[in-house]
Amino acid sequence: MDYPKSVPSAGLVNGKFVDENPVGGSPGSLIPAQWGNAVTTEILGVIQGAGFIPDEADNTQLADAIRKIVTDNNPGAATEAAAGVLMLATAAQVAAGVDDTASVTSKKLAQKLVQATEVAFGWLKIATQALTNTGSDDVAAVTPKKLATAVQGQALTAFTTAGTAPAFTLTTVPAITAYAANQRFQVTFNAAGGATPTLNVSGLGAKNLKQYTSTGVKIAAIIAASQTSDVVYDGTDFVVLDQLPNSVGATPAQFDGSTNLATTAFVQGVGLQFSNVTLASASMTLTAATHAGAIVVGNSSSAINVTLPAVSTVPAKVAIKFWNYAVGTMTLLASGSDSIYLPGTATSFSVPTGSWVTLVSSGVGVWYAVDMPGVGVGQTRQIFTVGTTRVAGTTYYNTTGRPIWIYLENNGSNTIGSNGSLTVGGRAMNFPWAWYTTPTASAGGISTMVLPGESYVASGASLWIEIR
Repeated sequence: MDYPKSVPSAGLVNGKFVDENPVGGSPGSLIPAQWGNAVTTEILGVIQGAGFIPDEADNTQLADAIRKIVTDNNPGAATEAAAGVLMLATAAQVAAGVDDTASVTSKKLAQKLVQATEVAFGWLKIATQALTNTGSDDVAAVTPKKLATAVQGQALTAFTTAGTAPAFTLTTVPAITAYAANQRFQVTFNAAGGATPTLNVSGLGAKNLKQYTSTGVKIAAIIAASQTSDVVYDGTDFVVLDQLPNSVGATPAQFDGSTNLATTAFVQGVGLQFSNVTLASASMTLTAATHAGAIVVGNSSSAINVTLPAVSTVPAKVAIKFWNYAVGTMTLLASGSDSIYLPGTATSFSVPTGSWVTLVSSGVGVWYAVDMPGVGVGQTRQIFTVGTTRVAGTTYYNTTGRPIWIYLENNGSNTIGSNGSLTVGGRAMNFPWAWYTTPTASAGGISTMVLPGESYVASGASLWIEIR
């Protein structure tokens, strides 16, 4: 409470009480009712606030009330969840860092702080954006903002290649120390990739650059100059994840069954154009890998044999065409137990000068002859000697694989009444009547076509000619 400095009725001197001085004639201070009531009220307020009942006979109540109020309102020791009293930690406690109930002063904290490491707490400086982007400082702290900026700019993963295609190099910051699966970089290529591109990162050695086809097969990546793509190391190769569309992709294998787009080379290989031209200058054996879809041209001055590839190695519908322009006959031989359907079944087929044939694989055991010249093309007129190279009554077969034409003639030497005949495929055809009625007066003849595989037998002929 404030004491009045000058209260005339109270007898205060300089705001304080004084005693009466009888010698000097100074009266003592008087206590006014207002002040006495105020002091009494305040004292009672403390006693009653502590929960005591005022007792005029107890002169210790005020002190007891104060002690009780202090005790009741003591907050206790401070915790992480509640305010309270804390003692100051000693230098030893700060150094040990094990007491969680004492308060550290700024002076002792400054004495304790050291730079943080991976195994000890301490202080850290804040990294600059440049330090964050290069990733080379291991003692500065990265803030969320700088981290977000580095991630958005792909500072640690986006780089441009160097080197000469197809051997690309990539210098990363920081450099990687070893290849590991799932390493991923955003790469801008400085040149087109070539046929078999590779990527050498941080000088660790070249790895093939691959991409996936629609069937999941890894093939050499197709790379354009200035192309930007993500590449990921799968433990073996660097795989280009966002490769160029394969509308002009690598040519698939000739008998590829995938959904890859067919390139010009593929179309040529399956026979819409010949896959290649082979000159047969000597006997040879064909293979599916080299000659499927090809044209084989006879180029020998003497007879040669050309052995066909096994039908089982050539997919159904694949064709091989043969044409002979040389003097020597080119004979086609079926492989193993395969057959040639001409029509009729054969294991060989002759392609004389100027003749041709196209064989189509069935896929299982049979070649189909689907394209052959007509009678006379690539054939010659051959005159046989009756009784030697052609004998009356002997059965012959057309094994050429093509129709042949036969002509028989009587020159007047037959006996009157004899019955000359020509039987083809089991059907007999008699010579004209003049043949055996007046053999000395005139000659008679007969001709017909003999189909591939048919038999033929004649009697009573003196001139025997075949076009074959």
